[in-house]
Amino acid sequence: MKAVKIRIYPDAAQQEALAKSFGCARWMWNYSLNLMTETYRETGKGLSAYTVKKLLPGLKQEHEWLKEGYQLKPGQVVRTRDGAVVTK
Repeated sequence: MKAVKIRIYPDAAQQEALAKSFGCARWMWNYSLNLMTETYRETGKGLSAYTVKKLLPGLKQEHEWLKEGYQLKPGQVVRTRDGAVVTK
């Protein structure tokens, strides 16, 4: 197996944009994980990524900073979160 490592040197504006995108992704991951976990505890049924993704427009209205990051990132996080396996 081979791997290629590439180092990037973002300027200040790019660092800020990356930090916003990572922050939005982290928040959305934790929000969807909590929502799916609580729903399963209360009802015994899980939520699909599609159901959680439908909440995004309302969340963006409630949390204006979600609009500042890369626009496709929150939806992608929900789809990735839906396929993740979490063990305790």
